[in-house]
Amino acid sequence: MAVAGAPDGERRAVLREFSELPVLDLKIVKALEKELTPQGLRSYLRFFLSGGYERLEELTAVANAKDLDQLSCLAHDMVSTAGNIGALQTSCLARALARACRIGDSKAARPLLGELAIAALASNAAIRKWLNTN
Repeated sequence: MAVAGAPDGERRAVLREFSELPVLDLKIVKALEKELTPQGLRSYLRFFLSGGYERLEELTAVANAKDLDQLSCLAHDMVSTAGNIGALQTSCLARALARACRIGDSKAARPLLGELAIAALASNAAIRKWLNTN
């Protein structure tokens, strides 16, 4: 994972955090199992999946329009949404993207968006696998 445009120390910190996180944290999924009915959890995860591609398309469209303020807001929303279901790599990259946008670093934002898309697709695959096996 590359964090172009970020200072070396910040880049190393994001890389270290990202590499230590699971694609899907099953401890968070287990915690959700205690809070929701089995059907409720499955519905919650499917709801997350159903909006995944649209979120990525919206992020890309806003990035193409070079609207860093809106991109920061969308990425910030993804931090919470992904984190709440345990998609921690996705959440980490969304946080880095939101920060890059907030400080006006468009040079870092574009590659982060690409990395975020890859992480989101991996998270979606892990959620689908969980749904198919549970």
